[in-house]
Amino acid sequence: MPAWTTLYALLFWPLLLGISAAAWRWGAAAERAVATVYVVAAVAEMALRSHHAFARFESGVAAVDLWLLAALLLIVVRHGRAWTYAAAAIQTLVAAGHLAKLVEPTISPMAYVIMTGGGGYPQLLLLLSGTVGTLLARRDRTTAAWKHARAARHRS
Repeated sequence: MPAWTTLYALLFWPLLLGISAAAWRWGAAAERAVATVYVVAAVAEMALRSHHAFARFESGVAAVDLWLLAALLLIVVRHGRAWTYAAAAIQTLVAAGHLAKLVEPTISPMAYVIMTGGGGYPQLLLLLSGTVGTLLARRDRTTAAWKHARAARHRS
């Protein structure tokens, strides 16, 4: 495998845990829910990944990815935030990668890894954008309430 894949894999866990911690601390319900399912899915995939390095269909990883898709769709229905739609769309592509390997087993292991693992970073960036958006909206509401209270004091 190319050297960049090692860096890609090594950076994922610190970013996952850091962005998830930020979502749990500063995010709203949608961000906290997505952070939770991302961490649960990442741990489950590590536990269920086989030892044949994506040379064959990864049934355990596929099951986790389908569960993650269902969880993200439930979050979309419940919260309807734009970034959650994008995260669910990316997860749909990841699930399609498993379907491709199931239908065409001769797909190279590297292509299979890219199809099923390439969505992780974009999904983390979407979670980060949702968390930042929630934080900024909260700050704007607080600032607006403070200005309103200040104006009310000056009128009286």
